[in-house]
Amino acid sequence: MSVKAFADESGTHGSSNVVIIAGWVSTRKKWGRFCKQWQHQLNERHAPYLHMRELDPEERKRDRCKFRKWNNKRVDKFVRAMIPIVRDNAVFGLICAVDITGYKSLHPDFRAPGADYSSSYVFAFQLYFEELLKVLNGKSKFNHGIAMDEVCHPVFAQGPHEEAAHRAFKILKDCKDANDRYGNVVFANPKDTELKNGTMVKATLPLQAADLLAHKAFRIYQSETSGKEIERGTPEWELKAKGNLLVSHITEQDSLDFMARIEKKHRKGNCAN
Repeated sequence: MSVKAFADESGTHGSSNVVIIAGWVSTRKKWGRFCKQWQHQLNERHAPYLHMRELDPEERKRDRCKFRKWNNKRVDKFVRAMIPIVRDNAVFGLICAVDITGYKSLHPDFRAPGADYSSSYVFAFQLYFEELLKVLNGKSKFNHGIAMDEVCHPVFAQGPHEEAAHRAFKILKDCKDANDRYGNVVFANPKDTELKNGTMVKATLPLQAADLLAHKAFRIYQSETSGKEIERGTPEWELKAKGNLLVSHITEQDSLDFMARIEKKHRKGNCAN
């Protein structure tokens, strides 16, 4: 038996110290049902796909944007219609928010090209993989119902951070995945893509749902850390409404402590923490 975890990353904004990895975990059967419902809703709303960046008001002004003629009301209705499809088909969702202050203090040798921590995203992906493993191994308070012998296959959207995800995954597999709960990490396309030879590569639809969660994750994370409740009825509130969305975060001090341990204990071929 196995489950699949579809996730996406968000660097929030240029001045932020927070990097977020967010995604959904579910069984193959439930993902199959999700895909049918998600595609049906895309068809109903005459949407080619869901991509939160392209639904931004400024992006919609671009001539080549697929959503150029959409107004704010139509976008809002579209996003809200998609949320329950993934929320209700997922076993659980996971948001990992990482303060990267510690990464910025790491010795340059450890951040050099080719080093284990050549990107702050390695640190963020590592936390995501570790937190997901804790949940799968029953080491969290969340009762998800996934059997202890099921393997989890992580899937990410193709993009600039693939190498960072691979590095983080290798660190975890070498050091902490003693029971082989993870299958190999893979990367897929979140949108239909036509190749140069005319072949159409179909979208991996759950990655669109991961993009939606990653886009909304920063506000959810802020709410969790500040203790302020999210306004009822907002998309962020809807994402949490079923009670199956977990939020994990590593603070600035945690980040500094983590990187200090790396500098102290890091040896080639050994675990970094």
